[in-house]
Amino acid sequence: MKLNKMKKQDLVDIKKRIDDKLTHEELSVSKFIRLNRILEKIDVAIENKEEEIDDIIFNTKSKIIIDKNEERHLVYGIVYVPNEPDTDNDYSTPEEIEKACHDFMINFKKFNLQHKGNTELSDNDVSIVENYIAPCDFLMGNQLVKKGSWVTALKVFNDVIWNDIKTGKYSGFSMEGSAIGE
Repeated sequence: MKLNKMKKQDLVDIKKRIDDKLTHEELSVSKFIRLNRILEKIDVAIENKEEEIDDIIFNTKSKIIIDKNEERHLVYGIVYVPNEPDTDNDYSTPEEIEKACHDFMINFKKFNLQHKGNTELSDNDVSIVENYIAPCDFLMGNQLVKKGSWVTALKVFNDVIWNDIKTGKYSGFSMEGSAIGE
């Protein structure tokens, strides 16, 4: 949900729901801080509602590419968010995500395109420059990153892939793997 796409009344309604949650529910410190940051952005948006509002994305289910540094060809994004449904309506705990993140770096360290065989990218195409578990909730660009999320950054050397990222053909990271459900 992007603030710049919303009507002023919708922003007021969301603000009221968040205020109610802050007033009437017992929240963790990190969730309390996160909701207050969202409220601050909403207050600014309401106050300055003139169609030009900074975006803040607070649907953490989307694992979009959150920063594309044009100059340096760096791409940052969320691979997996803890305790939130993924595209298959499954979810993982922070502990499971941390284990997968570490296993990826120990055993794989490679990416492919759209989970298709024979599309593994070489170090001449992309290199992992950052790969970590978020130690706390924080804002990266306009994206709220939840504590325990798997975050990665790539340096893109391949101009075709970089262009595909810029045009939105590739819009995020996805964890490939299998699991046994409970």
